[in-house]
Amino acid sequence: MEYGKTKYKILIPINKTRDDYRNVKGKLFERLISAFLKNQSYRVIERLRDVGTEIDLLCQNELSSSKVVVECKTQSEALNTAVINKLHTDVSLHDASNGWIFALSDLGAEAAGRLRKLNQKSDNNTYKFIDANELIGVLSKCGAIREPQFETEERASEIFLCVLEHNIIWVVPSRDSTSNRPSGLRAWDAENGKPIEVNECPDFQGSDFPFPELKWLSHSRLTLEKEKENQPVVEVIPGEEWSDYRPSRPDDFVGRKGLIAEISTFFDRVRSGATQSRLFGIKGQSGWGKSSLALKLAHDLLNQKVIVVPVDCRAAKASYYPDLVIAKSPIQKFFIARNALPTAA
Repeated sequence: MEYGKTKYKILIPINKTRDDYRNVKGKLFERLISAFLKNQSYRVIERLRDVGTEIDLLCQNELSSSKVVVECKTQSEALNTAVINKLHTDVSLHDASNGWIFALSDLGAEAAGRLRKLNQKSDNNTYKFIDANELIGVLSKCGAIREPQFETEERASEIFLCVLEHNIIWVVPSRDSTSNRPSGLRAWDAENGKPIEVNECPDFQGSDFPFPELKWLSHSRLTLEKEKENQPVVEVIPGEEWSDYRPSRPDDFVGRKGLIAEISTFFDRVRSGATQSRLFGIKGQSGWGKSSLALKLAHDLLNQKVIVVPVDCRAAKASYYPDLVIAKSPIQKFFIARNALPTAA
């Protein structure tokens, strides 16, 4: 699977108020791993309990008869050395040729070092740790899951493979184009990669899904999001000379020195924390020079690391217009590089 910079993760979003929460979560993950191993010609015995220890999965290759001890870990915190030590003991007790750990979390630094030492001692890769990234890759290659069928050329920043009691689905958070905050969820069937509509999506309330409060979105919402991204930002353009009917160029601007000084002081107070206010207004009738003043402020305050982006608010079609002003303005690059204080007039 190729998602570029996409981060993907396996989740088992079971309601945490259930009495059997941990047991069900473990069994669902074991079922996923068991299905994969059977696809790889392994005969699987689940939840083997022997001589005071419990093995999640004991597998035997149907072609070579070699045994593999498999541990399936659903914990969110990094695995410690105790997990590696137990695996090593179980491999020895059952005369297995390999010991594998499939996990939803990472392997701790000390545990990773322990794993390397055991492999060095055995002179082969007896012990293996498979994280969510690698597991999703092998599940995809063997055909156990299919990638989401995106209707556009979009590439999500994160994709979750959610293992449920009755099916497995892909869940992709839809993010706001300006703030990058998650705004909703979309789902695909992991068995065939096809979109799942809102009325067929599960309820994640009370589960450990990262965004249980987000609502499910219809896949037709993509068209609306595209329209949102295409919302035009109309910047105020000064006249070419002093006699032009358009707003005045900063070099031709005359007067308003007291107002310019007052606004400059306001930004100084914001920067120093002397005021909690972040809003001010410039009112006046049409033609009284509001746009010319904004252009003058943009010119004069730039050296104070204050960015003013004069735009025509009459072009605004939605409440997110100010966000688009900052996001789409060429001057945003200066803001990022200089850590300037932005504002829009």
